[in-house]
This record gives sequence, structure tokens and C-alpha cells, in this order.
Amino acid sequence: MARNKDEMTIVELKLLEAREARADAIKAMRHAKNQLGKAAVALDQLEIAFQKTRIPVRRVAILNEAIDYLGTQVMPSLKIAEMASVQSRLAVRDLIER
Repeated sequence: MARNKDEMTIVELKLLEAREARADAIKAMRHAKNQLGKAAVALDQLEIAFQKTRIPVRRVAILNEAIDYLGTQVMPSLKIAEMASVQSRLAVRDLIER
């Protein structure tokens, strides 16, 4: 039977926090990977449009659209700040298990 946190010792709590930090790290990386997969599909479509067009101005516009998409949609969706937070938690918690 699982004990609640109020009944755990300090050592047990630290070990639990270390496990939770590792789980959060994996979750954050999987989220980023999924977002990058979605971005790859969108960029593939833009690449096809870029290759098909014969209009130089349209090529510039498509490349601009790709840059805008990466900056406004992809980067924020990766949640890099959250990953950094998990990284710092992980660094502290993993030291506990050594």
C-alpha cells in the first residue's frame, strides 16, 4: 500500500522527488519531439510549395512564412523554459541518489 507524503521520511521524499523530476524530463522531451514532428510536416508542405513556384517573389514569401512559423509557432510550443526548469530540478534531485 502506498504511503502518503505526510508519512514518508525525508530520504523517501527526496527519492520520490528525484523520480518525479526524471518523469517530468521525459515528458518534456516527448512533448518537444511531438511539436517538432508537427513542425516538420508543416515545413515539408512549405518546401513543396517553394519548389513548385516559378515566381521569385513567391519563393521569398514562402521562406518568410517558414521563418515566421518557426519563430511564432514552433519555438513557443516547445516549452523550452519549462524544460530548463525540469533540468534544474533534475540536477538537484539526481544528486540525492548518488
